[in-house]
Amino acid sequence: MDGRGGHGSAPHSAADPVPAAAEMVTALQSLVTRTTNVFDPVVLTVGSFHAGTKPNVIPADATFAATVRATSPAAMRDFLARAVTLCESLAAGHGLTADVVAEERYPAMECAAAAVDLAEEAATALYGPGVFVRLPSPLMASEDFARVTAAVPGAQLMVSARPEGAGDDAAFNHSAYAVFDDAALPIGTALLAELA
Repeated sequence: MDGRGGHGSAPHSAADPVPAAAEMVTALQSLVTRTTNVFDPVVLTVGSFHAGTKPNVIPADATFAATVRATSPAAMRDFLARAVTLCESLAAGHGLTADVVAEERYPAMECAAAAVDLAEEAATALYGPGVFVRLPSPLMASEDFARVTAAVPGAQLMVSARPEGAGDDAAFNHSAYAVFDDAALPIGTALLAELA
């Protein structure tokens, strides 16, 4: 977002982009919770926010970056269009301009029912009943494999690589503290071979 820098002692002589960008972050969260269908969910995460270098200087610009995840292509397209309008309008309301880029990097992950059934059959044949668990609700991951299932019916499977004895508080896979059990490799390989 483009503003006009200045000194903290005279904010009226600048065009401060920080409050406007912060308002956008909050408004986008409200856009999710107040305008999207909870049964066709959208999740927005602002993972980066940057502005300024000194506490007493109003910066000339502010930027933030977010990811959007959805369970359907329609929900994704609808939300992105509304998010752009919201951010541009908020910037204009503050007398600023915003260069808003909203692109669908990953489509919604849609698993074909027949592919899920086949995976359950294969996992049960290899490892016995109860080993295959269907998620009770969608996992809001952004995943490049979604491009495959958008073109060819398929399913995404997850094989647990949590070390033996690690509890539910084990570090998540993107954490610097994550530890993986290599014993999962032959399990996953055998499952893929069985599916083939």
